[in-house]
Amino acid sequence: DIGEEFAVKNLLERLEIFEKPLKGIFHLAGILDDATLPEQDWNHFEKVFRPKVYGSFYLHQYSKNLDFFVMFSSIASSLGSPGQSNYAAANAFM
Repeated sequence: DIGEEFAVKNLLERLEIFEKPLKGIFHLAGILDDATLPEQDWNHFEKVFRPKVYGSFYLHQYSKNLDFFVMFSSIASSLGSPGQSNYAAANAFM
């Protein structure tokens, strides 16, 4: 689970131990949990933040010596649609 710090750290450390060098990462998390702002609660944000915010941060924090690290975000961070405040915030972080 890309949103679990231990899982990401463990995977990247295991690749290093077993001499399977990771040359690059493409992070393409796309998940929606739309609701108008008054209907949003932390669960709506958490569902979108786990793969996008936490996942991109953990990959950045624990990866080493990469040739490339590409994160795909969305224009929703600037031109978001109604009901996508959580998605816009997550993409702005990325």
